[in-house]
Amino acid sequence: FMSVSFLEEYSYLMLIYGGLFGVLYALRIFLLRNLDICLEVKSIEGNIKIDTTTKHVDEDFSITLPLAYAKARFDLPFSGFRVEADIATVSYSGNSFTDTKAAVVYETAIGLGAIAGYRNETLKLDDIDNNDVDIVISGMFAGMFYHF
Repeated sequence: FMSVSFLEEYSYLMLIYGGLFGVLYALRIFLLRNLDICLEVKSIEGNIKIDTTTKHVDEDFSITLPLAYAKARFDLPFSGFRVEADIATVSYSGNSFTDTKAAVVYETAIGLGAIAGYRNETLKLDDIDNNDVDIVISGMFAGMFYHF
């Protein structure tokens, strides 16, 4: 009888541990699948043209930036829809670059999908190649993709 009681208690504990393990495993899959944190490198090349009555500037610039990157994604179960947002940024000695994006994505079971959202890029360069740059590019975007 003691062994039966022990087995029942052991089975009950295994059910609790199994359930807890299942919840922790589900959380681990959710977090690892839907959260990215990394470093990236972005190369920016451009040309600055300023024509006024008192000043004329026509110069090229080039800069390579290491960026901290984070992306979060929330999948809406059984629908093919997801919501995602990401940011890549760096700031150093008065210079900064930030690229943010928020989007709604739909993807079919065969990998064909569409994305629509809002993106904002800001670039501020202080005395790079004797140029100061303060640029903001923002707006809505949409696109299609095939994920294989």
